[in-house]
Amino acid sequence: MTAQEARTLLGLPASASREATAAAFRTAAKAARPDQGGDPERFRQVIEAYRTLQHLDDARATVARATTSAAEPACEALEITPREAYAGLARNIRLPNGRKLGLRLPGGLRNGAPVRLKGQAKGGEDLFLKVRITAEDGWSVTGDDLWLSVEVDPRTLRDGGRIEVETLAGPQSVWVPKGLAEPARLRLKGLGLPASGGHERGHLFLKLKPAEAGVMSGARERLRRFASAWADVRAAACL
Repeated sequence: MTAQEARTLLGLPASASREATAAAFRTAAKAARPDQGGDPERFRQVIEAYRTLQHLDDARATVARATTSAAEPACEALEITPREAYAGLARNIRLPNGRKLGLRLPGGLRNGAPVRLKGQAKGGEDLFLKVRITAEDGWSVTGDDLWLSVEVDPRTLRDGGRIEVETLAGPQSVWVPKGLAEPARLRLKGLGLPASGGHERGHLFLKLKPAEAGVMSGARERLRRFASAWADVRAAACL
């Protein structure tokens, strides 16, 4: 069955969209269903017509994708860590042609950011790298914000207290409120990715999870209790 015959059978113009074709098929198939008194041969022809037009649409889509790909410049992924996204990077990368190239980029990189390398693609064309930030050592990136998984003593999560966190901006003393709701999250304002390329400075979000139970010395236990009590004092002062 030709495409023209299929369209005539379903009552479709040559410009019919995929959605219009599907709707016409449903209508014609419903009218020809043998179990509802329709003609079995007509039902078979309707199915064949629909499959013919489906194959035609798929072939057109394949050609369109191939044409688009041919027109696009060479593009490769540049995988970096959250630390490199924050502070910048200076390292050698291997190009698709096997050559090594020293690359230096400033901090504040975002997922999907383009990096253009002049004349480094096949045939002397420009090579475009697209930044991809991959999670590492508990760090991840979402938009402008950094996320860090932090293990905390279960009693501190329950009673509140102070924890020390190594952030990319340096060590930070963080107060955990008493009875923090699950999932435990804290925001450290302005400690996310630096402002860059129209993006505002992000925040750092801590994902607090209970550490494995262990033996705590008497001194550490007294310090934890003091931090918990001080957390209550701070909370009361904010009321």
